[in-house]
Amino acid sequence: MLYQSEACSSIMHSVEDGIFSDSWRIRQSSVELLGDLLFKVAGTSGKALLEGGSDDEGASTEAQGRAIIEVLRREKRNDVLAALYMLRTDVSLTVRQTLKEIMPVLMNTLITSLASSSSERRQVCYSSCSVF
Repeated sequence: MLYQSEACSSIMHSVEDGIFSDSWRIRQSSVELLGDLLFKVAGTSGKALLEGGSDDEGASTEAQGRAIIEVLRREKRNDVLAALYMLRTDVSLTVRQTLKEIMPVLMNTLITSLASSSSERRQVCYSSCSVF
């Protein structure tokens, strides 16, 4: 996991710079790269079920969140989420559309976490929501 953390840190600086680039193409590419990176760190494909799902789906989401925090650290994860949240109102339609695709997944994850019977999962969600 240490190697993964170091590799991720070396990539993150460039991705963060790209997220705030003057070029919409670089912003869009950076958002897509960041998504791929987060899915890789979380150990998932990025294909989410928005309806239905299984009872163990929440446990998986919780583990993925912990994996991201372990690799990025909480502060960096919060910085990245805040930047993505800001970009949802980007001047470029293409960048906004890219982010629009993840918003239903984000909202579904937040709502599922808030409704969880696990107090730890709710707390993680409250912490994540404080970024917004």
